[in-house]
Amino acid sequence: MVTTKTLFKVKDIVPSRQIGWIGVDIGVATVKLAQVQRERNGWRLAARCIVPLPEESNADLAGGLQRSLLQIIRPLLQSSDAFCGPKMACSLPAAFLQYRKLDLPAGSHAEQRDMIAQELANDHQDIDNTQFEFWESNAGESLANTGMRQYTVVSTPRSLVDGIAGSFLKSKLECEVIDVLPFTLARAIQMSSQAAPNQPTIALDWGHKSTMFVVVDDGHPVFVRCLRDCGMSQIIEALSRETSLTARDCFPLLENYGLSSPKINSETSGIQELISAMASETISRIASEIQKTISFVVGRNKKRAPEKLILFGGGAAVRNSSAVLASRLGMHVETWGLPDVFDDGIVSGFQAALLGPAAALSALGFEK
Repeated sequence: MVTTKTLFKVKDIVPSRQIGWIGVDIGVATVKLAQVQRERNGWRLAARCIVPLPEESNADLAGGLQRSLLQIIRPLLQSSDAFCGPKMACSLPAAFLQYRKLDLPAGSHAEQRDMIAQELANDHQDIDNTQFEFWESNAGESLANTGMRQYTVVSTPRSLVDGIAGSFLKSKLECEVIDVLPFTLARAIQMSSQAAPNQPTIALDWGHKSTMFVVVDDGHPVFVRCLRDCGMSQIIEALSRETSLTARDCFPLLENYGLSSPKINSETSGIQELISAMASETISRIASEIQKTISFVVGRNKKRAPEKLILFGGGAAVRNSSAVLASRLGMHVETWGLPDVFDDGIVSGFQAALLGPAAALSALGFEK
């Protein structure tokens, strides 16, 4: 059985080697690979690639994904001298993970793990085939007077973890870490220096099937929520029906034309008007869910509301998406990116926001 270390915390990143591990961010529609290099003035994306997954991966999630990884990763690395292996870190799609909040009494780490295992078993999970990790969430500060603490717990089938690590091993890669999205987003924000000083920042991963909302405070994910029915796939499917284009052919339209700009007197093309009409319902829903979630977090913590949102994922690659969300939310919104903006024909500047988690996974190779 293949085993792999699991990391669910943000450490101080120390430049102990010239280049990081290969970071592999696995989604339901694409696999993103990145390898970062630490330079005097910050981070640089030394290698990057975005590969679409075949349709069968979505139909047969676990088995299809493992087969697709074998079909994609090995030929890609064999044909490219840009990536330097064999060590790597990866993250799993949100569709494979279950997040929950648990209020637990104070205790040692081992005692808390035992209590969580019992809670999962009570929830009809096969605990012997379940890989889980947990961390304390500051969102539970209102429990301070009760002696209880709030934890975020993420779990997935152990067989899936072993299977995916085994797929990489067959591709001659050593999977050192399987991380979870809240921590990769928090680390990516640290790398880009985009966090708002002395206040929490929202990381929003607007993915293909799901959207993850994470409040990051002092480099730590203190609140996590998956926003339902807010994925990019709804916009792509509506646009595909309206234009008779394939879903894959819709991506260039979203990136090159995108949404109508909310700025007054800005020029808008017919294609932008069409895309905006197809996206209107999803954008209204995601804006509403973000506002409700912010109100919940602030009400529970009695802290200052986040005033800045960093956008990741496929939604960030849509032209004008950050400006449209900023207009709807009344807060500062910007897409994730490193200082060395690139557009070299491999991955465009807009698509760089998709690489944030993969870059953060690569940076784990610098930790001591």
